[in-house]
Amino acid sequence: MRVSALGSGVVSWMLHDSRRTAVRRKQAAALLRAQRQGVEINIVPRRTEDMPAVIERAVAALRARRRVPFDRPSDFALITPDQLISQFRAITGGISGAMVFVAL
Repeated sequence: MRVSALGSGVVSWMLHDSRRTAVRRKQAAALLRAQRQGVEINIVPRRTEDMPAVIERAVAALRARRRVPFDRPSDFALITPDQLISQFRAITGGISGAMVFVAL
């Protein structure tokens, strides 16, 4: 009886320890990925009219979090859906122009 209780305690301790090391490995991997690639924060306003105010608040929060002085430029990028759409249109326009050029 005593051996089985001791055995189950050891097994549960080992399982708990292996879970803890797995979590530590995941946290370390996430930290390494953030250092190499950066961090992506997605912010979605409830209404599209609130987009400029949300952008201002996000910039202010990021500048405060990263301790960027007021007189310095931001050391982060903020990409809005409008910018993504314009980039996509520019790329597809270039590809379609190249296709027309090749077809002639």
